[in-house]
Amino acid sequence: MNVALALFVVVGFAATLEYLNLPEHAREVGERGKAALEVLRDDERSDREKEEALQRAAGRLF
Repeated sequence: MNVALALFVVVGFAATLEYLNLPEHAREVGERGKAALEVLRDDERSDREKEEALQRAAGRLF
């Protein structure tokens, strides 16, 4: 009985991940986070340019 319940939980969790497409969303958020860090580390941009670039990307990140 315990094995059946554990199997149900694991399969349910995997199905939920796949149904909600969470791995793809997590990958996309990670890429956007890396892009934001690249903007912050760019020494050629002024603070105002960095702020504007981050504000443009903020809506997509959240």
